[in-house]
Amino acid sequence: MRTWNKDRFAGCILIGVGLWLSWYCYANYSLGSLAKMGPGMFPFGLGLILEVLGLVVIAQGQVRSTTIEVPNLRGPIVILGAIALFAMLVKAFGVTSAIVALVFVSSLAEGRFRPVSTLMLCGALIAFAYVVFGMLLGLPITFLKVPVS
Repeated sequence: MRTWNKDRFAGCILIGVGLWLSWYCYANYSLGSLAKMGPGMFPFGLGLILEVLGLVVIAQGQVRSTTIEVPNLRGPIVILGAIALFAMLVKAFGVTSAIVALVFVSSLAEGRFRPVSTLMLCGALIAFAYVVFGMLLGLPITFLKVPVS
């Protein structure tokens, strides 16, 4: 596994957040002038300060050599993708189909696929959603919807 210098990594994050903040304030708010500051001047200045602090942290990272392991981002990316897929499918196909898609895609985050436990989890979540949202709360949720072409 590769390693990163944690100070350089943190400095890059600070610079990225500072650049985004400065750009967003410049594009969406009036900066005004130093004599008559607009609503975007203070957050714009904070963005610039973050960028400078990021450069200082990167410079410190050049002096000392402390490293961290590169995180494995496969799991979080797959989970976020599964949540997005659920959001896209729930209206078109109903809660049942969206839960099945969510569970099967989320199970890919682990690396080893376990079909029996995945199917059991699908059933348990569908039953839970039906009991809690359908029966107890009485929400008008479509549990299974077949799209008509």
